[in-house]
Amino acid sequence: MFRRANESLFAVSNLLDWAITILLGFTFFYTVSVLGGTRESVLNNVSVLVGLLLALHGCWWRSETSRRAKIDWRAAWPWPFLVFGWISALWLSPWGWNGRGEMLLWTLGAAYFWVLVHHPRDRSRLWVLMTMFVVTILFSCYWAFHQKFLAVVNPWVAGPNYILDNLPRLGIARYQLEQYAGRSSGTFGSPNNFAGFLLMAIPPLLVGCGLTRFSGVVRILLGYCGFICVAALYMTVSRAGLLCLLAILPLIPLFAFDSWKQRVVSWVIGGAVLLYVGAFLYNADNALRGRFDQFIGAEANGSVKFTPEWSRPHLWKAAVQIWQEHPVLGAGAGAYDQAFEKFRPEILQRQAVHVHNDYLNTFCDYGALGALLLFLPAFFLVFWALFRWWHLPSHVRGEAFVERTPS
Repeated sequence: MFRRANESLFAVSNLLDWAITILLGFTFFYTVSVLGGTRESVLNNVSVLVGLLLALHGCWWRSETSRRAKIDWRAAWPWPFLVFGWISALWLSPWGWNGRGEMLLWTLGAAYFWVLVHHPRDRSRLWVLMTMFVVTILFSCYWAFHQKFLAVVNPWVAGPNYILDNLPRLGIARYQLEQYAGRSSGTFGSPNNFAGFLLMAIPPLLVGCGLTRFSGVVRILLGYCGFICVAALYMTVSRAGLLCLLAILPLIPLFAFDSWKQRVVSWVIGGAVLLYVGAFLYNADNALRGRFDQFIGAEANGSVKFTPEWSRPHLWKAAVQIWQEHPVLGAGAGAYDQAFEKFRPEILQRQAVHVHNDYLNTFCDYGALGALLLFLPAFFLVFWALFRWWHLPSHVRGEAFVERTPS
């Protein structure tokens, strides 16, 4: 949706759209910067921000007297799952108190997604919002570098910037915890969560770097930001994150270039660089090598011990068993931690909390019906968008980042 050509810059609908754009970017920055929004106090503040977004969106809708504003029903794909999830949390789950907390997160995400799909309405505001997103990502990456190189042993070691170094005292970002020594988690609570966040940011940044539609300066900036994100992902030493990155990188040339010659050249050069850099880092970085050695249970002397990583197959097996007991509706929203006790192996004597696999966790808690309501619309939208974008000419693809089809 776009601002009308004859619409005043100070029209109510135009000012509201600007306010919504800025608030979308600020909500994203605040949520990412404060441990990924996991604290209860942060969730309360995010709830207020999302409520304000919905209120402004409603006011904007009322101000659109021309009736050009139409509902984009693609923004409603989470609704069927939300309805089922709340029914499960309120009436089906034996542990509904935990499920209600999970469903609050889902509801906040769905509300934010609804507003994001309908705003902003023109290119200038979309560029502002994208810039705010990228700045947030780089801010989180700054802390990843800081944790890796400056604040591992002494959590209050002086850094290069007094203002940024005092942000942790305000609850914004933080220094690294001792349990994650040698690993970076940016502004998130866990390195694995930070890795998942970066995996969503890296593909559009690297693809944008290859699009001829953008100017040379913009492509260089996108490439630089993408490189910073890849470096920050390496610093998380997240095995799953690094393996997913290896699976994603070969796909980037398919969307960044139109010529098969360019794609093949990028695959050859990129593959050689990855092999060299990967071998060098594995031999030079004790934290990286230790994480992968830990995954196979190996120590320097060749002995094998039970590590937390070995607990995950037990967690996954229990999730499958729970789902087999409740195949259609699941055990109930937020039920896995308690339902796990029935299938706990003797060797695993620690709290499960969750499955360490979002797909299995969904099947376990919400059953096949909940998984179908959640994953089917999401995968359809993703593949539909990629299919349409894939068939655009290379010189037009950049427009998909900064322009929307008028509705």
